[in-house]
Amino acid sequence: MKVFWSQRAGERVSEITGWIDERDPMAAARFLTKLSSSASLLADNPELGQVNPLRPQFRRLRVDDFILEYRVVLGEVRIRTVYHGHYEPPLDDFTDLDLLG
Repeated sequence: MKVFWSQRAGERVSEITGWIDERDPMAAARFLTKLSSSASLLADNPELGQVNPLRPQFRRLRVDDFILEYRVVLGEVRIRTVYHGHYEPPLDDFTDLDLLG
């Protein structure tokens, strides 16, 4: 199964890694590697993440302190957003039209 990242997810990853990189560049590199590896796991195991109880059409996979939120549509894993696990994603994350399907 192919894995696709929404534009919003890419923006969130850039914001998060930028914040981490300012404090610890090695930690930012480790985070990106772990995030990429986790997303790759979804290609073969799309049901790896838990169903999001607030938005059951999406699943979420924890990667360290962050949540990778995605859905499976037409045989593809579509990553909607990435956000800190202590918070819900920003409301503007709900406007991603590239995940319709």
